[in-house]
Amino acid sequence: MPHVYRLSVMFTLFFFVAELKAQRYAFDEGSVRLSLSVNYANYGGRLYQPNLTARIESDRITEFSIRPSVAYFFFERLAIGADLTYATVGQNDKNNVISIFSRTTWGAGGNASYFFGARQSPIFPFISASYSYQSSTEQEFERGIDVRSTGTSFRISGGMAIMFGKQASLNVEAFYRVDSRQVRGIAQSQSGNVLGLEVGASLYIF
Repeated sequence: MPHVYRLSVMFTLFFFVAELKAQRYAFDEGSVRLSLSVNYANYGGRLYQPNLTARIESDRITEFSIRPSVAYFFFERLAIGADLTYATVGQNDKNNVISIFSRTTWGAGGNASYFFGARQSPIFPFISASYSYQSSTEQEFERGIDVRSTGTSFRISGGMAIMFGKQASLNVEAFYRVDSRQVRGIAQSQSGNVLGLEVGASLYIF
């Protein structure tokens, strides 16, 4: 009986240690990441001054976007998923009486992220890339009509996921984005690029 008792204790300890080693964490294979991110920009100057009549002086441009996303860790640290984007860009005159232009954009596409850092680390650096299709509606002062356009957006970013417990993080990242839009009925497309900062939060299910 003493031998049986010792063997049972040894097997119990063995499985306990194995279970500890097998404990999953936020970025482990099979985890799901739910995220919500926002960014805001306010910029102006002569570069963004439209060619309107001399008596109209434009105010600064404001830009706001919100991006919910979901991703699945097919491999440890590598998550692949999809995201949606809602963005508004607008500019008024100096007295906020006339809307010089405003644009609303919806987008949907895929994303991929890779995380670095030790399992018990409180901060996980990461890199990310995404590609999405977009649909925009823009109102212009000069035309007085709605202009509809479609396009694409490619974005790469790098940042940090700051953990709060085992299943939540605050995310801070810098991104570079290339947008391309084509107005319906016009063959030529226009493109531009944006540098920015984004803040968000994530919940990990595992």
